[in-house]
Amino acid sequence: GLVTLSIFLTAFLLALSRGAQEGWSSATILSLFLGAALSLAIFLWVETSVKEPLVDLDLYRNLNFSIGSLIGVFFGLSLLSSIFLVSLFVQDLLGYTPREAGLLMAPGAGIMGVGMLFSGRLSDRWDPRFLLVGGLSLLGASAYWLTFLDLRASAGLIVAMMVFRNLGLAIAWSPLMTISLTGLSRERVGMGTGLLNIVRQGIGGSMGVALAASILVSRHRFHLLDQMKGLRTWNWEGKAADIFHSLQNGTNGAKPSDLHSLVSAQGETILKNTAAIAYHDCFLVITCISLLAIVPALFLKKGQG
Repeated sequence: GLVTLSIFLTAFLLALSRGAQEGWSSATILSLFLGAALSLAIFLWVETSVKEPLVDLDLYRNLNFSIGSLIGVFFGLSLLSSIFLVSLFVQDLLGYTPREAGLLMAPGAGIMGVGMLFSGRLSDRWDPRFLLVGGLSLLGASAYWLTFLDLRASAGLIVAMMVFRNLGLAIAWSPLMTISLTGLSRERVGMGTGLLNIVRQGIGGSMGVALAASILVSRHRFHLLDQMKGLRTWNWEGKAADIFHSLQNGTNGAKPSDLHSLVSAQGETILKNTAAIAYHDCFLVITCISLLAIVPALFLKKGQG
């Protein structure tokens, strides 16, 4: 079980992270997806055949746990992809150091820790489904707010955005854990808690970072090429021409950043502006994913196993 699960996750995440550069229909990417599918099938067969499986798949017979796991994937995807993108944005486009970028994230992390304590208490008194939907709604709203990040964004604005985002995460996570574990026997609660964290961090989070990186490169290439088509003053010769055509055709793993050392100051500005637009596209996708998580939340049942 452990071997097949590891192969599945490795192949699947590699395919997601390399798809934009290699081409989604390339032999390498298709082979990785095929290997991931086969490994997953073998994993499920092994886990249902042995006496002591790595993962107790019977937990997924519980409706709330199954729905909670699905929401956990969306949750982890939204959480880590946004942290990943904001960190890259402030360092690559705004010129912050890694340490300064970490300090910008610190207040939001503190708010999330404190918020989880209060949301956990509230979920014991109120219907956790209402808190969950409210938290997911805030998560979607905060992701949409991030689409307004630009090259003039101040440190205070970025901190406020991350605090607001982490507040939504704090409100949603404790109620999600509470209602997902409802109906599980006491001896299965430990396994259930571990699986929910693995789903959030291991699967959802890893998928989020891989997808965010893939979408960012793809959309940056798209917007960069769109801007270049309107420029008549550039003389595309030699290596610059090769990189441009590689970007246009999606071959040889060319990246927009490869043009940095080959363009003028005007081109440098265009690179940053098109990168900022690509980040906006990524945050818009994250907004949709965050709001999409509300749909399965509506099917959760209070106090039912």
